[in-house]
Amino acid sequence: NIGDVILTLPVLDRLRQIYPEADITVMAGKRPKEIFENNPNIKRVIVYNRRAWIKEKINLFMELKKERFDVVIDLRNSFFGYLLPAKYKTSFLAPIPKEIKHMKERHLYKIRKLGIADANVRETPKRDSLYIKPADEKYINELLADNGITKKDKVAVISPGARSHIKRWPGDKFLELIQALSRDFKLKIILSGDKDDIAITKYILENSREPVVDLSGKTDIAQLAVLIKRAVCVISNDSALLHLASYLNVPLVAIFGPTDEDKYGPWSDSSVIVKKDIFCRPCDKAQCKYLNLKCMQLVGKEDVLRALSAILGLAQTPQLTADK
Repeated sequence: NIGDVILTLPVLDRLRQIYPEADITVMAGKRPKEIFENNPNIKRVIVYNRRAWIKEKINLFMELKKERFDVVIDLRNSFFGYLLPAKYKTSFLAPIPKEIKHMKERHLYKIRKLGIADANVRETPKRDSLYIKPADEKYINELLADNGITKKDKVAVISPGARSHIKRWPGDKFLELIQALSRDFKLKIILSGDKDDIAITKYILENSREPVVDLSGKTDIAQLAVLIKRAVCVISNDSALLHLASYLNVPLVAIFGPTDEDKYGPWSDSSVIVKKDIFCRPCDKAQCKYLNLKCMQLVGKEDVLRALSAILGLAQTPQLTADK
């Protein structure tokens, strides 16, 4: 998934730090391939179809074998990574310490164990493995201007969708939140997401009492990155947009329900996780065992506003003051 692939970008950053002149080949699925396409730092992008016939997979393996890679980094523990010949390569047989929980850190641990001296240098590399073209900047600037957003406006980007329905905070709660953000925090609200999120963003747009700009389905990943970098904060469910905002190091409020935040939580320098620690979470299940989604339902508007106040460095939450 796109979010899972964004969690691997710090590995690519570190590899480019170690091997600045290397030719890099990336293999990824169809959905996240656009993260790497048109990137001048990537020599080749291979789209992997996990539903392909075994003969096709064998042919791909034989093709990759001819490349004689110096380093193979496999973050999916596949037979490609295990069998491809290389002087340095990750191995699924190497255990990862239990105390390393977050997926970003687990990925980085794998390259630290490669046996490459520079891989153990813990300095923070630049976060520049997501390539943004000047045309992407131009597109977003024009899109914001067309919707009445100026450079002086303070923008909050909200992602009300998620790939799984059980990770979505209810739409009516987003409506309450947007009213407070617009009225009391004086923020311009932009809804974002992919085409699968259009239903929820349309519901919010049609029912919001405050002005809202809906850009869901109108950006690719690079353009979305430009939009996120324009925001003073991002508010998101557990979704790909959360990880994109984390990679870009944008202030972030993350609403978590069934997912384990220790593994998939935000990793921006300035971020707050909003959750309710009821007995059954995190469960990491595809369906709610109790059919009530209490872990999401119990999160209130005030919880998110308090988190946002902390992110923005406010002494108190404007909305809570206004409610008294």
